[in-house]
Amino acid sequence: MSGISGISGISGISGISGISGISGISGISGISGSGLGGAPLDALIRHREAIAGPWLGVTSGANELPPDKAEHLRRSPPDIRAWALDQEVLSSLRVTYDGSGAAGNPARHACVVWHAEVAPPSTEATVAKLVEIVRPPFATFQAQLRRVEEYADLREDRALEIASQVGPQAAYWETVLNLRPWQHPRTLELALLTLRIANAVAQRTKLILACRRPVELSAQIQPMLPTPGHGALPSGHANEAFAVATVLGALASNAGANASSANPGAAMMPMLYRQAARIATNRTIAGLHFPVDHAAGQMLGLSIAEYLLARCGAAPGNGLATWTFDGIAYPADLEHEYDRQFDATLSARLAPGAADLPAYVKGEALGVAVPPSPLLQWLWAAAKAEWTA
Repeated sequence: MSGISGISGISGISGISGISGISGISGISGISGSGLGGAPLDALIRHREAIAGPWLGVTSGANELPPDKAEHLRRSPPDIRAWALDQEVLSSLRVTYDGSGAAGNPARHACVVWHAEVAPPSTEATVAKLVEIVRPPFATFQAQLRRVEEYADLREDRALEIASQVGPQAAYWETVLNLRPWQHPRTLELALLTLRIANAVAQRTKLILACRRPVELSAQIQPMLPTPGHGALPSGHANEAFAVATVLGALASNAGANASSANPGAAMMPMLYRQAARIATNRTIAGLHFPVDHAAGQMLGLSIAEYLLARCGAAPGNGLATWTFDGIAYPADLEHEYDRQFDATLSARLAPGAADLPAYVKGEALGVAVPPSPLLQWLWAAAKAEWTA
């Protein structure tokens, strides 16, 4: 998703990987950095000289801070917290190429996302496969090109939506969840963290799988937006939209018995998932993606969200699964049937091994427990508190 490091516009979200500006998301009423209110440096220098008085030494009575405490996050503005939280998550994720099946099947090329955790003083890592994405045959993309061309008929109807969804879709989350930056600043931080992690994993995956964009197969596609400079599969918009939908839905649903009457709860999950699917489809209408890209992106996004929820302590760490998207098994003429990965109510992902899962999506128990992170638990608790009375 382009523009992730420069979110601006709706609801006062702006700045690098985070939030600054309006309504106190970064500081108070947009105050951030040194020089509160923008006072000239010369004025501040002269002001100190006039009021400081004779030197008295230490006067504050402050004690030394204990090291490595999650609550220290509250001392930093959102952009600084974002760097710390990104490192916390990404340091336990690894994305690799798997060509082990190439000897028996030269067409099989896969990307694997791993959880790898070291708990000092031990130097041994706990490693588990979270996601595997097998690249579809080139013939699948060629066959789906006609679907991309057919979707172009909807460009005029969806043009405003498509243009407004190039960057993070805060305005669209806001309409479903009644999400307000002055009331839910930590919730927005959590949403943006989800976007950044999903994007980081997707970009490495795209680089490994190296799938061409529709316009590279036919100049007649003529995308209505500039084609991004990275591969098509998995779809970044599908990945991020389904990841954010899952995390925000879980947050609103898990606020617990103290939830206010305005809490949308689980009833909003179908809307969030339909919204994510529409955001993904809009990228095919724009001429930027094949339907198969979204199916893979959806599977990745749901998995990233479940991983983040476990790291936040919002879901059991021993309840995760290894999920595989088998692009070879994906029918060449198939649309993005997003509902096939959910239960009948469109409120929850189907369990691994469920009979209703499509043949191209498989899941099995992860086999290891993913531990919660105190830093992520702090952010989750702060965000959760925004959804209670």
